[in-house]
Amino acid sequence: MEYGVVAILVHAALTERKRNGLVVPNPAVTAILMTCALGIVDESVQYFLPNRVFDLRDMLVNVLAAIMAIAAVTALGWARSKWSAQD
Repeated sequence: MEYGVVAILVHAALTERKRNGLVVPNPAVTAILMTCALGIVDESVQYFLPNRVFDLRDMLVNVLAAIMAIAAVTALGWARSKWSAQD
């Protein structure tokens, strides 16, 4: 859940920057990649902590959460644009 929220926040920040004229190639893909990198770093740090557990499945869940969140945000944005275009 947390990585989905992080992905949405990163996507919103990148989209805002693109809207303001900065060069952001693809905010959705960039947000997913940045969130995945954060998840990998987080899981890697857990490997060295004695009271935490490193698990590759956790990394996969983090990646899937980011992908699903960005897919949902992108689909909602597309639906809103189609809905407003009909009015």
